[in-house]
Amino acid sequence: MDTFDALKLLACRLDAIDALAAEVAELRRLVAGPGVAGFLSVADAAKFSGLSKTVLYRLRDEGRLSHHKVGGKVLIERAELVALVRGER
Repeated sequence: MDTFDALKLLACRLDAIDALAAEVAELRRLVAGPGVAGFLSVADAAKFSGLSKTVLYRLRDEGRLSHHKVGGKVLIERAELVALVRGER
C-alpha cells in the first residue's frame, strides 16, 4: 500500500468516525430531552425508538400510545415510549 492509498483509507475511517460521532450526539440530544422536557416529537420518537413514524401514529390511533397535542404538534412521553418498546405496556 503506497502513501496515497493509506491516506485515502485514513480519510474514509475519519469520515466514518465523524458520522458515528454525529449519530451519538443526536442520540444524546434525544435522551437529554429536546423541546418539552420528557416529551418527543413524532420524528424524534421515531429516531429514539427505531420505530417508523407510521407505526407510532398507528399505535397512537389504536390507543396503545398516548400523546399530547401542543400547538398542533403531537408529543409523545419518552418514558411511555421506552416502556412500550420494552414490552411493559
